[in-house]
Amino acid sequence: MPTRLSVVTLTLLVSWGQFAATGRAAVVVLANRTTQEVRFTVAVAEGKSRPYTLPKGELLALPLTSGVEIVFSSGSKQHRCRVRLNEIYYFVGDAATMRLIQVGFGGTWRQPPQARDDKDAGPAGRPAERSQSERGNEDGILLKVPVKIMVDQAEPTVQNIWEKRLRQRVKKASDILEKYCRVRLEVIDVGKWESDDSLTKLPELLRDFREKAALGKARLAIGFTGLRPEKNGDRYLGCTPGPLYSHILIREYKLKSEIERFEVLLHEVGHFLGACHSPEGDSVMRPKLGEGKVNLRAFRIGFDPLNTLAMNLVAEELARRPVHGLRELSAPTRRRLLDILTSLARTTPDDPAAPQFIRMMGATPPETWPVRSLSDEVLDGARAVVTAITAEAKREGRRRKGDELTERYFRVAAAECRRLSPEDAVAAYTLGLAIALDRQALLRFLPLRGINWTKIESEIERRQRLAVLGEPTMQGRASLMQSFVISAAALMLVEGQAISAAGVQEELLFLQGGDRFRFDDLAASLAGIAFATQLDTSPELLGELATSFRVGDYLLSAKGLPDSLNHDEFGRQFGATTDERFLEKQDALRKRLLTLPGYQPRPPRK
Repeated sequence: MPTRLSVVTLTLLVSWGQFAATGRAAVVVLANRTTQEVRFTVAVAEGKSRPYTLPKGELLALPLTSGVEIVFSSGSKQHRCRVRLNEIYYFVGDAATMRLIQVGFGGTWRQPPQARDDKDAGPAGRPAERSQSERGNEDGILLKVPVKIMVDQAEPTVQNIWEKRLRQRVKKASDILEKYCRVRLEVIDVGKWESDDSLTKLPELLRDFREKAALGKARLAIGFTGLRPEKNGDRYLGCTPGPLYSHILIREYKLKSEIERFEVLLHEVGHFLGACHSPEGDSVMRPKLGEGKVNLRAFRIGFDPLNTLAMNLVAEELARRPVHGLRELSAPTRRRLLDILTSLARTTPDDPAAPQFIRMMGATPPETWPVRSLSDEVLDGARAVVTAITAEAKREGRRRKGDELTERYFRVAAAECRRLSPEDAVAAYTLGLAIALDRQALLRFLPLRGINWTKIESEIERRQRLAVLGEPTMQGRASLMQSFVISAAALMLVEGQAISAAGVQEELLFLQGGDRFRFDDLAASLAGIAFATQLDTSPELLGELATSFRVGDYLLSAKGLPDSLNHDEFGRQFGATTDERFLEKQDALRKRLLTLPGYQPRPPRK
């Protein structure tokens, strides 16, 4: 079973070490979420520009002193997109359709950078000015953190061996940090301490380490304990009191490979710089390490976009002045960091780290949706649906497409669930469809707590499904299909049906970094909820769906629906999704929806 890393909340006073700051700037984080490398330029003042190449799956933290324009091409068209400071942007699409979208925070949606022709471009900003010492150092280091490394009496090797090993590990972690947030770790001292070998858990050993390990001139003390936990006992690999605290403690001999021990060190130093647990499986800040991923040659060791921005914000503060806790950060940094932590708390509802960091800032973590208890029969049924759709995709995923392919998948799933009891069939059907037809795993990232997703589909099985799934749509759009199936599943998953179509849409906008509220997506969410509600009261309709499901019977055409609105336009027209003006518009959509053939009463069966 994978080992969980934990952040332990402790009360701590730290002394300020000697920090060297060589630059002051905000950042823009650019992430490549396309299927190929991205080439772009950053337009700077006086008509100059700097070229960049961003490999597939990688990201870049670009230090700036003002907003700039990102210039790139998709197909034959050139785009000039203005970006703002301390924001995250994704390159998405393929070579012909590539665009740059802005990621929203905290459940709000924001305007993305607007593509425009060269002749319409306004004055560009410029990259951050660098000090004399930074100009002499092409690495552009923002912050140097003096580090003391220590081992306890359980270290079996002599000092010249363990010191060389740990210095190399810290240097390797420093190289990664320099790339993502311009932070360099500098080992200025080494030492030993005597651990209390009567303590068995790493958080207890951390408190003991903090009491015995003096910092000296260092800002951060990293201890490596050789004490081995009892069998089936403590599972922690590393822990720290929290961001900006002075001590980290790591189990030195719990993991087998050096690269796994290195990843644990980088994870914990990430916490020191404000990073929190991430739902992204290729991030060093994923909550469970030691599962063997990092041993794969193709695995990328690095940070995710949200935590990259968080570390840059914290590093910039540390470069200016001594800071000992999250509450001591400046107000703008606290606000943006709270946005990031709220986002992480909402996308990792089962992990305590982000809510804990939010409380350290004196704020209240966001609420999660209460989830119904799911029986093993429901989970097994949902798994059977996903398996059946994957098998059907191998047969039909290339031959059929669009709405026709979606209809085929709905029918196959319904046929699979007819063998289940009525009380389990509808939940298994809607849950299985939402997982099987969602390319982005959005359902997993909704604020739902306590669902064991791997019981329905493993990561390997997900990759195999996506390779053959094809392009299912509803009314010609994949996003409408996603809104439909996710809303239907959410209605069945949330206790007391305590969700609304607008609530689901706001969550999806947040997860996807959406910039416009689309009423056809809202109509799809209303349709998914109506569809699940109908099945919940009449599960015998699964027999009909298995032979005759049609998209047009259950989802309105986009023709005649209101235009999409950006955040400001939505606010002017409706205020919020709880406003009476919006509720009237939603009710009108619902009434139109319920006139469709699929929602009409059926004659009673004999």
